Amino acid sequence: MMIAKPSPTDDMEYAFDEDSFKWLAVLLPEEKTDIRDAYMLDTALMLLYGVAVCASPMDEQAMEEHLSDYLVQRLGLYRRETA
Repeated sequence: MMIAKPSPTDDMEYAFDEDSFKWLAVLLPEEKTDIRDAYMLDTALMLLYGVAVCASPMDEQAMEEHLSDYLVQRLGLYRRETA
């Protein structure tokens, strides 16, 4: 699956490159340029959540209470977009 190519107005300083694709939960199709910015932010949040849970298992319950449902909801949104 292809990832959307950046447009000239994108801020690529903080974008995921091809080496990072293996860490992404969902690859965004090339034609989904209208949601690319939100996708990049949500994906970064999902990765940070995963790292935080791994780094601090004692805080997992607190993080789950605040973020888990939101992240699962967002992940589901992107899965539908790529189907």
